[in-house]
Amino acid sequence: MSFQVQVSHGSDRHAVEVQSADSVVADLKTTLLTLTQIPIDSQKLIFKGKTLQDDYKTVSELGIKQGSRLMVLGRKSAVADDPSSKEVEKFSCAVDGIARKMEGIREEVTGIEKGFLQTELIADACRGLHKRCLACGELLMQNLEKLDSMIIPPTETLIRGRKKSTVVRIQSLLTRNDDLIKRIDAI
Repeated sequence: MSFQVQVSHGSDRHAVEVQSADSVVADLKTTLLTLTQIPIDSQKLIFKGKTLQDDYKTVSELGIKQGSRLMVLGRKSAVADDPSSKEVEKFSCAVDGIARKMEGIREEVTGIEKGFLQTELIADACRGLHKRCLACGELLMQNLEKLDSMIIPPTETLIRGRKKSTVVRIQSLLTRNDDLIKRIDAI
């Protein structure tokens, strides 16, 4: 005999029909997939304060009956699969590449400052390093502008946090880039 349970997900409430007392938790999760769009492997069901970990226990074994209240936790899609997450990751990788270029420039500047380059070659080397710094700065600004134009829903706090940390990293690299330009100009 079928019965209904109440399942909450965030502020949403769902009346879920359970086919019988012999239905297993996995059946309930399948029903919840269609209602909440949360992938089954991302669902965490809670009943009476305990997480339902065994998907093959029957609802009667767990004490779930007509009118029982359950809570489902989980994201509608895995964060790694989210297009916004992939986009932020792409920017983060691009920033990593720019940071490596800047580290190479920093090492060359340090070498020049320590006198490892012949005097007659310093002016040309500094011009080239200056151009490379400007290019890195331009790339950082482009990435910052693109990140700034991304619209990420307020509910995606993890992705928003990754975006913010990437923005902070770009700002830090821009400051380091300015310092490198000053060091080059001082040579």
